Amino acid sequence: MNNTLLGTHLATNQPVEISLNSIEMSYACDKNSKTVNASWEYMCAMVSQRTGIDIIDNIQIDWIVIDGIKRAFH
Repeated sequence: MNNTLLGTHLATNQPVEISLNSIEMSYACDKNSKTVNASWEYMCAMVSQRTGIDIIDNIQIDWIVIDGIKRAFH
């Protein structure tokens, strides 16, 4: 659980753990107000292509784990 998103699947209320590769993590950690939304959508598309997990509208992200440190997502 080095770089991970932790959340809950909205339809089933099941916990979800999504490991992120380094490229996905760089998009997930974008803090630039001009690019943050596009980066998040791109990261979600990459995760969906790699894992089949559709994050947007399906998963409530509660935590992000960055280099093994768990942090509140928002």
